[in-house]
Amino acid sequence: MISSLPSTQATANSKNDEAVEVTFLAASGAPDEQEVYDELIAEFRKENPGITVKKIEVDWLLYHDKLRTMCEGGESPDVVMVSVQYFAEWADKGYFLPIDGYKSDAELEIGDFYPKLIDMFTYRDNLYCIPKDWTTFVIYYNRDVFAKARMKQPSSSWTWDDFLNVAKKTTADTNADNVIDRYSFMVETWADWYLNWVFLNGGSVFDENGEWLMANGENLNRNSGAIQFLADLIFVHQVAPQVDGALSGIGCIDAFKQQKIAMCMAGYWGMKMFSKIDDFQWGYCTLPGNSVNASSILGRGFAISAKSQHPEAAWKLVKFLAKPASMKKFIRFGMSLPARQSLVVSNEYLDIPGLLKNQPHLASIDYLSDPFVLQLEDATLPFNIPEWEMIRNRMEWTFDEVFLGNQLAKVQLLILDHWVGKNYPHLKWKSITVEE
Repeated sequence: MISSLPSTQATANSKNDEAVEVTFLAASGAPDEQEVYDELIAEFRKENPGITVKKIEVDWLLYHDKLRTMCEGGESPDVVMVSVQYFAEWADKGYFLPIDGYKSDAELEIGDFYPKLIDMFTYRDNLYCIPKDWTTFVIYYNRDVFAKARMKQPSSSWTWDDFLNVAKKTTADTNADNVIDRYSFMVETWADWYLNWVFLNGGSVFDENGEWLMANGENLNRNSGAIQFLADLIFVHQVAPQVDGALSGIGCIDAFKQQKIAMCMAGYWGMKMFSKIDDFQWGYCTLPGNSVNASSILGRGFAISAKSQHPEAAWKLVKFLAKPASMKKFIRFGMSLPARQSLVVSNEYLDIPGLLKNQPHLASIDYLSDPFVLQLEDATLPFNIPEWEMIRNRMEWTFDEVFLGNQLAKVQLLILDHWVGKNYPHLKWKSITVEE
């Protein structure tokens, strides 16, 4: 296992008395975020004239393959942005430098970061990333549609039964041609999205020791029940469009903006995406509980390459990008919540440009009542399992048959379970005990 590089040795190796160049691999998901990075890098250069920063911008869809290629090809960037979905695999492969030795750096103020986010980027008792941002999931809803249907706005205690009742009453044939013009909801088919419903139903995928148990015991019914509930929204209750139908090409964000659906489940990026809506009012609330209240959590962080030739200079850049003043600049990007508690408690994170101008009623929300923050306490951390990316990909492929209406969720879960047991027996796959 790679150990944290002592500060004195790192200083000697990086020759801090000479000018050095640090490469920073940044995912280009939106122009706003890249503008913030460029601004911060310029500020960093002024404060650290002996360090130049070469930013390598890669399209988000290609980012993870690019990082894998660079790390395995001997061209590792010094600083990388890491998405938690890929973190465990890359940490296990030794891509990153453990940074536990830097936690005592007073300028970092490690205690200001949410402990759950520190845990999220800890692998086998080593911290590898400084958290940048995070999001849980919420339900965005069209307040005007709810009012017209005489439905109360959802409360934090609403249930799946409440959700289904609302969904039925907000699905409408608006022009009486026997064709649904506005559905209530849209089912997404990526695992990090629908696993929220698995957790809400009291289900599990792995236990605390990393043992696969998605089809073991009561999990078989809980997990398949959650997936089937979503499929039934499409084929039984007809309150959601078919995933390969006319709306499949636009996704729930655009469908919500175009008022083709009344509710949309998404992360904090919806706040930015919906901030310019001025033709209807919208709100957002916690996910509907069933067995428990829950949400999954996504996040990103900054890591130092294990092969960096300038780890001390790289650390200075990471620390600069993660300081409160820098994170505050990302707020205007508005796609995620800051990892620092101080920026959440101060309510500064809610200052998204244009939001209150178009949705003034949202001014009443603060961090104590914000559904994103409320769900953080009960959020399920991403799985720190190196094999999770491959299992997740197989899961999506397997459950697609359910969301297309071709197969029942329980059948597909058993197929997935068999595949995991065959390909990853070291995950201590257990024999199935079905509880009807």
